[in-house]
Amino acid sequence: MSRFFSRRVRDPDALDISAFRDSLSGAEMRDLFDYWNAARDNGATMPRRADIDPLEIPKTLLPYLYIVIVEADGGYRFRLAGTRMAEVFKHDVTGKRLEQVLEAHDLKNAVRSYGRVVQSAAPWYSRVTYKVDGVSGILYQRLTLPLGEGGVVTHLLGGLTIHRDHLIYEDFYESHGRHALDVEDRLEAVLTL
Repeated sequence: MSRFFSRRVRDPDALDISAFRDSLSGAEMRDLFDYWNAARDNGATMPRRADIDPLEIPKTLLPYLYIVIVEADGGYRFRLAGTRMAEVFKHDVTGKRLEQVLEAHDLKNAVRSYGRVVQSAAPWYSRVTYKVDGVSGILYQRLTLPLGEGGVVTHLLGGLTIHRDHLIYEDFYESHGRHALDVEDRLEAVLTL
């Protein structure tokens, strides 16, 4: 079984908008957050799904982008997934439920973090630096942003990046299965609005 995250997860750091943005590593995450933040109507807690147009999102972000539907049964289904997501998961995840894409601890972690976004209607950011066979080098980031109206989250807009030695890392799953991945550093943050 693959496992991206350590089993013990502490509560996320609650940050104001400036500190939350500053915690984001890399232009992709900051640009996605800025797009989401600009789409909020007059300081609303979150934009509506109708306010998000993938054609208006900077083209450099599209490969890392995903939109997840929050289903009536409490599950999650990928409505849209960029090409980078297909590379990471080794197949297109568009239309698939989360449990069809992830398993075991990875699934539990994703359900936990998505659930917190749905309950709080607040952005969630995870950044993990891994050591591979004792050597630093893999940076995993996931930014999950709520979409909805009337305080009800109906969709999640997210971005996922995985870099190794500052380059896009395409064989994370394969490496994960063959090598020992140890968490070197971890940050989880939630935006307080």
